[in-house]
Amino acid sequence: MRYLYLYWFPFLILYAFPTFAIDRGEIIDTAYQYYTIQWTPDEYNTGEAEDCWYHNYYQTYGDTVNSWPAHPYCDFTANISYIGEAYAYGWWDTHSDFKDWITYYVIGAGNHACHYWNYYYETGIASPDWTTGIDCSGFVSKCWKLNRHYSTSELANYGDSIDINQVDKGDIIVKPGRHVYLVDFNTGTGSWAYHAVGVDYIDGVGYISRPYRVSYDWIPFDAVPSSDGWCARSLWQTGVEEYYIQVNSPNGGEVWYYDETHNITWNTGTLA
Repeated sequence: MRYLYLYWFPFLILYAFPTFAIDRGEIIDTAYQYYTIQWTPDEYNTGEAEDCWYHNYYQTYGDTVNSWPAHPYCDFTANISYIGEAYAYGWWDTHSDFKDWITYYVIGAGNHACHYWNYYYETGIASPDWTTGIDCSGFVSKCWKLNRHYSTSELANYGDSIDINQVDKGDIIVKPGRHVYLVDFNTGTGSWAYHAVGVDYIDGVGYISRPYRVSYDWIPFDAVPSSDGWCARSLWQTGVEEYYIQVNSPNGGEVWYYDETHNITWNTGTLA
């Protein structure tokens, strides 16, 4: 860890410290890029081509061991344009990588949990290497700029725990083992938020408004934290490192961040 100490005694003392507050606007800007990416699959991306080697993986019915619902097809249609990166259980491709995979390679557009587990049972490969896209925890991991794909269980313990009335832009609401989403705006009774989900009306990265009390099992029924496992987490004290200067003087102290400008009048003293 780098530290810079500037002493001006007795009138002014400057210290430079690292802080760990990620910029909330940057988180939402990243989410918006996943939400607005435009792409058009061909018949190989959708598994409709008969000579596509992963054709049968999209047609295999649901996973009977874990009881995931069946999706015996790709959720997208060839030569139709879509907006928002495709949902892919187990993946966390960046929006630019996703666009390149779809445009230049023979690869499936998204997948569900049943495809993930069917492929694993047959090949022993944990993530379907024949698909591209992103899932809910991968999406949050990318937007929070984490160094790997965190699971929903890990995200439920990452950063700081907050109450529902404290949720702000860039924070998450998560239920371990179920779902996590990124809040853009807290309305008090619900939120506008970015979700990466595999449901009919989104099936990818979407931006939706939902009250906190609704009938969907991937949205919290009550205030967070709730009795059924939903909780809210924030990066307010955790995340990307930046620098600030702690200024102490006989008149008190304040914090100056690296992107601020201040005028200082220097008097006699010793600089060490």
